[in-house]
Amino acid sequence: MSEPARLTFSDLLPKEVEGLGAEIKKHVGEQSGAIAWPLVEDRALEGLRKALSGIDLCEQLAQAWVTVAALRAYRDPKHTAGGEAAVVPLGQHHLSLKASPALQLTFGGWKAPPLKLSYAVTAAFDNASLSIAEGALVAVAPGDCATTVILSCGAVPLHAPWTLAHLNLPGRLSFTPGWKIP
Repeated sequence: MSEPARLTFSDLLPKEVEGLGAEIKKHVGEQSGAIAWPLVEDRALEGLRKALSGIDLCEQLAQAWVTVAALRAYRDPKHTAGGEAAVVPLGQHHLSLKASPALQLTFGGWKAPPLKLSYAVTAAFDNASLSIAEGALVAVAPGDCATTVILSCGAVPLHAPWTLAHLNLPGRLSFTPGWKIP
């Protein structure tokens, strides 16, 4: 059986980010010479997608799950007997994930200061069951999940909130090594 495709933050970004070009223009200011703004916007979005493709969605979810208060009792490896995994059902819940990419723009020989962006993902789960062994999250059955994504520059959203009504996560996510519960 083949492994499911690896989902990244890039996979959740909308195809078009309407406000990116305007923010780049504001950030760069008036520059002498002709600038092909549509090309700059396309290249910036391409660079943003490349940067976000390095952030594994399942790993980010695991990092968020281990901070859930309901798991604190399972920090002690002795809580699960003889290497058995305890299954902790979470039911409906939300996780918030964030990234702070920055675009480094260069025009000819001039380098603009980095354009700092905020990328926020809210994942709403109908039901999830977490498997805990030896004080670590070792697997998750995530159930159905809807995500909402927003990319912004400071307080300015660069697109309308984008919602994927059903995110196609694998039926079971395993983590080796497991994610230690802090």
